Amino acid sequence: DVRLIWGMAFLFGLGVAHLHTIILIGPSLVWLILHKRPLPHGLAFWVRLVFALGLGLLPYLYLPWATAHHSPMNQTDPSTWSRFLEAFFRSREGTLTLSRYAGGSRWINMVAHTKILISTLIFDQKCIGFIIASLGVWRLWLRDRVLLLGLLFYLILNLPFFLWLANAPPTPIFIQVIQKQYGGPLAVLAIFSAIGFSQFLQTLHRF
Repeated sequence: DVRLIWGMAFLFGLGVAHLHTIILIGPSLVWLILHKRPLPHGLAFWVRLVFALGLGLLPYLYLPWATAHHSPMNQTDPSTWSRFLEAFFRSREGTLTLSRYAGGSRWINMVAHTKILISTLIFDQKCIGFIIASLGVWRLWLRDRVLLLGLLFYLILNLPFFLWLANAPPTPIFIQVIQKQYGGPLAVLAIFSAIGFSQFLQTLHRF
């Protein structure tokens, strides 16, 4: 149903309005859509797709309205078109790169944050969590490799690539910023674990 694709475009726009790093899930969504079902031909489909995406971005219209009503918190002050675009692309904050505020070796910073994430996962998941998630990966490899590759592609973009792009040193304040990005890997791990646990229950049922 193409309406599902339009719904995904709308939710994707909402996600971008909330946090720009949601764009890292875009390539995986395109991969899954192209490999799961052929897209309709014709201009009408793409016009509606762009329209649904634009509807998701409507929360940005709140910024000029809040500025006109003298909001007590107004860091970007999007009172002009250029300032609005600056707020839209978050040029000052540096959503996808923190190198203007930080620096150092990208690879050293990336490895440091990866170690922090791994230690967090080990503390939260323990050994059994990784075993169940590995079972889920194995089941997807056998039954739905397209979905597996899409999830792994998102995992790579969401963590190693983002950490390399952000170039944030492992200081307390930047660790808190990077930890917001842990939701993606944890969501993928949750999907793998759910599929693995389902496989485990099916195996028990056979006996």
